[in-house]
Parts: sequence; C-alpha cells; structure tokens
Amino acid sequence: MHTADDFKQLAKQTSNGQLRTRYLALYHFKNGETRTQIATYLGVARGSVNTWVSNYLAHGLEGLYQLS
Repeated sequence: MHTADDFKQLAKQTSNGQLRTRYLALYHFKNGETRTQIATYLGVARGSVNTWVSNYLAHGLEGLYQLS
C-alpha cells in the first residue's frame, strides 16, 4: 500500500485534474481524516470520496484509473 507522501507526490506529478483530486483525497485519507472532512476540503461529494477510497482499497491505484 502507498503512504500519504506517495499520494502527495503523485498529485504533484499528474496534469489530470480529476486524478489529482483523487490522489489528494487518498493523501488526506492516509493522514487519518474522515471522508466527510476530505469532501469538504476538496469541494466534492462525500459519495465520490467513498467511491475513490473503496476502489483504491479493493484494487490499488488501478481502482482510481478505472473511474475515468
């Protein structure tokens, strides 16, 4: 599994805005923040954060790409 710092680096490296948001959501998740807090920080629906986290936990990074 990836660390919070891994997700921070991935977010910096991508030019895809949607993917950057997903990486940042996982960054905050790995730092122990709630899905509700993450949704507020990123200005997205809590359901989206739930989907991203669940897909990552089930499928790794591939789970984030499959949503595009």
